[in-house]
Amino acid sequence: MGFSNWQLAGLVTPSLSSVDQHGFQMGIKATEILIDLLKNNTLGEDETLEIKTELVIRESSILKSKPELEGKF
Repeated sequence: MGFSNWQLAGLVTPSLSSVDQHGFQMGIKATEILIDLLKNNTLGEDETLEIKTELVIRESSILKSKPELEGKF
């Protein structure tokens, strides 16, 4: 199981399941916050930002010993 959904995760054998953390979107949002901070010279109010993650299931998570369970997760 990996994190960040690294591009090579799908190319290795077995391909690795991963949690895609959408790092590019996190970078964009962090940049927007930093630019706003530099322009206004203030942090403003506390706020919680949520960027959804995505579970990418690949071969490393497939149950080969129990074929009856394949596709149920």
